[in-house]
Amino acid sequence: MLTKEQFEVAIKETLNVFRKKFDHEESREGKYFAFWSEDEKTYCEACDDELQIFHGIIVQQLEYNQ
Repeated sequence: MLTKEQFEVAIKETLNVFRKKFDHEESREGKYFAFWSEDEKTYCEACDDELQIFHGIIVQQLEYNQ
């Protein structure tokens, strides 16, 4: 189990990796993060349109009673 400090370092490192990889970022409530690049899209035959691909991170630290 990670300490709170280890958890925060791991989250910061992960977010930095995503920030370097993707051009755009949006976040909510400090725990929901979405990343994307304009050139990463897929074609949807059912809707006859291109759809943006998003990569998400949800940050949640579980508290355990010991």
